[in-house]
Amino acid sequence: MLLGRLNSDGSRKPGAVDKYCGGDTKVLISKVAADTESKGLNEDAVHLYDLCGNHDQALTLLNRLLCPVVSSSDASHSDRARLKTLAIGLANRYRNQAVETSRQVRSTFHLLLDLLVFFDLYHANRVEQALDVVNELQMLPSTTEQVQSKVTIFKTYSDEIRQNISDILLATMTLLTRQCKQQQNLNKSVTTKSGDYLCANARRYARALITFAGMLPYHLPGDATARLVQLEVQMT
Repeated sequence: MLLGRLNSDGSRKPGAVDKYCGGDTKVLISKVAADTESKGLNEDAVHLYDLCGNHDQALTLLNRLLCPVVSSSDASHSDRARLKTLAIGLANRYRNQAVETSRQVRSTFHLLLDLLVFFDLYHANRVEQALDVVNELQMLPSTTEQVQSKVTIFKTYSDEIRQNISDILLATMTLLTRQCKQQQNLNKSVTTKSGDYLCANARRYARALITFAGMLPYHLPGDATARLVQLEVQMT
């Protein structure tokens, strides 16, 4: 290969460029990566930045690529599955090799990976598992008492996360509505305290999400707030 390739241990196997070009080949590959990015060939640029050891730029660019597809399903967006595979591969290799990257870029990258898992579960209608994941991420308030602290945390997120907050809110509210509906259907013949408690918690969670959405220092697109309210009404 012209520019070489990465071995499984993260070391770079030399290419033709090492044989015929003098100087630091990583600098040359970095210039090729930047030129590739400027032409809009972003996925190729990720591989090139990774190849030359510019891991921060590789993740920064990959974060930008993941941002518009994270809330989709693999079936509805042709690029999503491929980008997810690339992201998981980089995450595993960087972790195993203790690759150092900037804290903000790394934090955004891993949160996007977690959100990929959340939306995979959401689209598969795995209600309880999806809610467990979003709760573990601690991005959203489950009670009104948590709203202010979650708004403060939201301000620290990168644009790649902020741009997905509307879809995260709507997906979570949809899951809460489904959870409550499922419980209500189970309890049509027999009323149980556990079922009533679960639905009451879901409604408190829903109210916190709507309050949170209204306090965000970020303009939610379109009719997102109205849709959140409509979903909450369906829980009564």
